[in-house]
Amino acid sequence: MNAKVEIDKQIGDYWSKKKTSRNRWWFDPRIIQYINYLVCGERLNGRSEGIISKLRKIGPFEKGISVGCGVASKELRLLRKGIVNHFDLYELSEERIKKGQINAKKNNLHAKVNFNQGDVFSSDQVKDNSYDFVHWNSSLHHMFDVDSALTWSKRKLKTGGVLYLEEYTGPNRLQYTDEMLQLANSIRRALPERLFLKEDGEKYAIETGRINKEKLIEMDPSEAPDSENIIPSLLKHFPQAEVFPEGGLVYNISLKGLYDNLQKESEEYVQTLMIADELAIKLGFSLRHSAIAQKSK
Repeated sequence: MNAKVEIDKQIGDYWSKKKTSRNRWWFDPRIIQYINYLVCGERLNGRSEGIISKLRKIGPFEKGISVGCGVASKELRLLRKGIVNHFDLYELSEERIKKGQINAKKNNLHAKVNFNQGDVFSSDQVKDNSYDFVHWNSSLHHMFDVDSALTWSKRKLKTGGVLYLEEYTGPNRLQYTDEMLQLANSIRRALPERLFLKEDGEKYAIETGRINKEKLIEMDPSEAPDSENIIPSLLKHFPQAEVFPEGGLVYNISLKGLYDNLQKESEEYVQTLMIADELAIKLGFSLRHSAIAQKSK
């Protein structure tokens, strides 16, 4: 087994076994409303609905391709909404493909999707200039070479086709800068003690530190190896791209581990925290972005 095949297998196995805790920002509807507001000016319900509202104005798209589709929940939503008519889907995890196929069947969308397990970049079935829509949602930041992935994406698009992304775009391997951590922890230290209490009587750490890079790579070699190059590479290949900062310094770092308790807090309190997150964006700290880019030639 060559090195790349071995790494792909390790990544696929990791995502097949991974279980996501609900103590995360994307399970809080108020955070989702805030992100949608940043993108489209409306506090819409539903993850990615802000960017979807913009896609709706330029779609529908006949044929799309998605890399790292997982269980395909995001792609199936675009199919249900009539924004994309058919998807070719690629994923390394066999278990996630099985779940995606079940989801497609439940939603009566199985005729509109084609699941493929393996490395899309080595597939001879994916032809150049053959797609109206290239979909990257929480998967481009797992690419080891973002520029190559975007070069590939542009080649696969027809002239006039659209690339969409919504991604973590912060420092590689989640190695937040000292300045980011100082600001995030200054906000975290100001939070009330009740947010740090665990059910077993223990407490979450008052300050959050930098993630151990070596342990992160050992666990998932694909976690953010080239994430900080996403926006520069996007603008290199698609200079006219619309790019929307989605923040994240507060909701991704300051509030890490605290979402079970944050659920008990008022709407007004969460909105106040998100004002701090929006101010961090103005200081140049946005860990996430979404974007829409059209291929001109």
